[in-house]
Amino acid sequence: LPPRLLKPEDLCMSNLRGNPGWKPKKQRLGRGASSGRGRASGRGQKTSIAHRHRGFEGNQMPLYRQLPKVSRTEVAWEDWMKPVSLGDLQAAIDTGRLNPNVTITPRLLVDCKVLGTTPRWPGVRLTADGYDWFKAKLDI
Repeated sequence: LPPRLLKPEDLCMSNLRGNPGWKPKKQRLGRGASSGRGRASGRGQKTSIAHRHRGFEGNQMPLYRQLPKVSRTEVAWEDWMKPVSLGDLQAAIDTGRLNPNVTITPRLLVDCKVLGTTPRWPGVRLTADGYDWFKAKLDI
């Protein structure tokens, strides 16, 4: 909007933009002879500099070839969920931090200091550590 028609309520982050021509367009290389940067793409003619690629390190083995290939492994769902043992729950009940008559949620476990932070995923992983001395009846 022109400045004289601009109202304070019209000014928000979605309406802001830079002045026209404030940033030149990026030059695209290798898009044909008529583009102005085709064929050798501004690198000159048939020199060693013209043939270098990204990651080239002279006569040295490039770093991306020195390092081993790392495959992408899928992380198991259990590894994303925070573990809570039955022993931790019983200790929280015994010290009075956790009420066994209330439905247990991840948010409640954070408030009772059983978990340090809110889990990234909805839910926790319940482990059997301390099951032999766990005696409370819970609604989870």
